[in-house]
Amino acid sequence: MATDGQADRLSSLPDDLLYHVLSFLPAHEVVPTCLLARRWRHLWRSTPALRITGVKGCTNPEWFVNFVHNVLLLRDPRTQLDSFEIDLDERDFDFKEFLPA
Repeated sequence: MATDGQADRLSSLPDDLLYHVLSFLPAHEVVPTCLLARRWRHLWRSTPALRITGVKGCTNPEWFVNFVHNVLLLRDPRTQLDSFEIDLDERDFDFKEFLPA
């Protein structure tokens, strides 16, 4: 954010570079980046890479499924999703009931 008349350097970065940076962050860290600069407000919705990690300790499969569903639902449908990664520990809870046979 620009303060005291300083230039907002984040807003001047090209989208491709911002998407590349965001692609390294887990989804739960990408969304709050909308606070960094006004131009970033909806940038997370069109990032071509989606990483869902850090699920350790989550014992509620319904919460997790709803989280993934909402992240996908809020994405810009015009944007191609080039990579989708979910890092799960099968010991946290059983996902078999949520996956098609």
